[in-house]
Amino acid sequence: MLGLFSYIIIHYSVWKVIIILKILLIAGSIVLPLLMIYVKYHWRGMSTLLNILMILSTIIFGNIAALSIYQIIRNNTVFMTEIHGVF
Repeated sequence: MLGLFSYIIIHYSVWKVIIILKILLIAGSIVLPLLMIYVKYHWRGMSTLLNILMILSTIIFGNIAALSIYQIIRNNTVFMTEIHGVF
């Protein structure tokens, strides 16, 4: 996969690379969740692993959000403009 990205970056212009990466990002956000649903129902052991990953992702996101809000409050900055930099 890394070879594909390096080939695209070397042989295409910048705007074509940006369009290709946007398409890959959108396609990945559609295909990956569908693949996860398929794997969850067809391979029972994977369901536990996906649940563990879900819990870890939630904890990590919560910690990042809490630390960012703490830093904003500590620096006494405008909350609404600074918080949008995080989310």
